Amino acid sequence: RGEPEFNSYGAFLKKLVSRHGTKLKQTEVDCEFLKRCCEKVTNENKSLQKELQELRGLKTMVQRFCMNMLATTLTMCPCERIGGIAGDGNSNNQFSMSS
Repeated sequence: RGEPEFNSYGAFLKKLVSRHGTKLKQTEVDCEFLKRCCEKVTNENKSLQKELQELRGLKTMVQRFCMNMLATTLTMCPCERIGGIAGDGNSNNQFSMSS
């Protein structure tokens, strides 16, 4: 057989407790490691959520700026053609695109 022989039941119990104690200790070490990993991931997640919120705010601000710039540009020079300032003079529609 591949199993060890024990002289007494006491020796068997001692070996069994020792083996399970070692496994229990390793399980506790693994548990602590996983707790630390979980804390790191939680903190990173909070940081990324904050960054995402800031980027969304920035996106909204940029969109508002672009809308204001577009509105200002379109209302500043109503006499200009959409395609350019000066045309060839052949078009009667002042809002047509220049060719």
